[in-house]
Amino acid sequence: SEELQGESATKQLLLLLLLLLLQPILLSVHDVVAQKSYEPELPPMPEDFNDDEDSVKIIRLVKNKEPLGATIKQDDFTGAILVARIMKGGAADRSGLIHVGDELKEVNGIPVDDKKPEEIIRILVRLVFGPLHFLCQTKTSHL
Repeated sequence: SEELQGESATKQLLLLLLLLLLQPILLSVHDVVAQKSYEPELPPMPEDFNDDEDSVKIIRLVKNKEPLGATIKQDDFTGAILVARIMKGGAADRSGLIHVGDELKEVNGIPVDDKKPEEIIRILVRLVFGPLHFLCQTKTSHL
């Protein structure tokens, strides 16, 4: 019994010594890993990049019973369908993907170039639940 207790005490002492020796090594490894950057490295922007150019983006929002929280209007000169307002706290606002001035090109795969705002609203209202897909043309300053 005393022999077993002696072995147990020896094992505990060895374990404690091992932990004391390993702790600085583990902390050092932790520091190296914690300081490493895991962000993707993106190539630099081209020098001739025009920040005022338009971009096209595809937006997918999942709709539930709540309204989208955005209004649209038709541009008087071009006829383009534009996002007119974003309601604070609505699905569009929370997504951070839709901005005032974005031009809608498609809603759920349906081109909207030749549609009136009322027709587009009907498309949106028909879908109570599920994914909504928007194809928008936007200024790169929004991205």
